Amino acid sequence: MIGIVDYGCGNVGSIVNMINHLGYKTTAVNNIASLDKAKFIILPGVGHFTHGMKQLSLLPFKDRLLDKINNQGVPTLGICMGMQLLTSHSEEGDCDGLAIFDLKTLKFPSSGPLPHMGWTVAHTNVGATEHQKSRFYFVHNYFVEFSKKYTTYLCEYNGVIFSAGLQRNNVMGCQFHPEKSHNFGMHYFNKVLGKKYE
Repeated sequence: MIGIVDYGCGNVGSIVNMINHLGYKTTAVNNIASLDKAKFIILPGVGHFTHGMKQLSLLPFKDRLLDKINNQGVPTLGICMGMQLLTSHSEEGDCDGLAIFDLKTLKFPSSGPLPHMGWTVAHTNVGATEHQKSRFYFVHNYFVEFSKKYTTYLCEYNGVIFSAGLQRNNVMGCQFHPEKSHNFGMHYFNKVLGKKYE
């Protein structure tokens, strides 16, 4: 079962529809019982970083959620702001994050139009033998700094190269919205989910 954390900050319905379309079983995680059923966790996110951290802190099962991610090794995916919440700090609201990645979330320079919105090519960053590109749908004013250590997809906007995808052990993130990225999004979900979670 794929659990999508419902903390009031994400497009839960859109993600459920896309993943169900691919043949996976999903549940909205809004209590400990639904969390314990989840074999794969998705942390969606739309909005302000500080509000997202506040909403997470209000969850009665926050400690259990973090234990499953950090200690039990449950595969986890953060989407858009959900990925940013996995970083150590954001310039948006000067707020600390969950610090699963020792990276910062920064604001794009104002030299170009904001937000970064629409279809943009993202390149895989998995070594010299494989360098592929996909097109994903983005909507964001803030970005996660590029890191060779964690970056799985990289992208460029306003002259800034940033991490469009991250992975550290069982935890992954994507700045784009795979649930809005049609065939590329379906391919991405199938790739990260990897198997059926009953």
